[in-house]
Amino acid sequence: MRYFPETGFTLQRGFLSYWSQPGMDKKLGPPVTDEFVQVINAVSLVVQYFPTGFRLQWNPAGGPVPLVTLADKDWNHEPPYDARRTSGTPHA
Repeated sequence: MRYFPETGFTLQRGFLSYWSQPGMDKKLGPPVTDEFVQVINAVSLVVQYFPTGFRLQWNPAGGPVPLVTLADKDWNHEPPYDARRTSGTPHA
């Protein structure tokens, strides 16, 4: 687990592994949420957001951790940050 004092959030498990790949720290920046469960297209995903307009997401049913570029419509609203303080399901 890595804590980011500049935002007050952490990265852990598979999201930290993805962020630690060469160049991803600069591309993503520090997290602006903790990981949390969000329903997207009727699927519950563990997600984490970054200030550069990206989201990491993981499907507990399996699969890789993809990097998602947020559309303006996804990024221009203020999400419920209290919900994002809840950790999601552990992932690899």
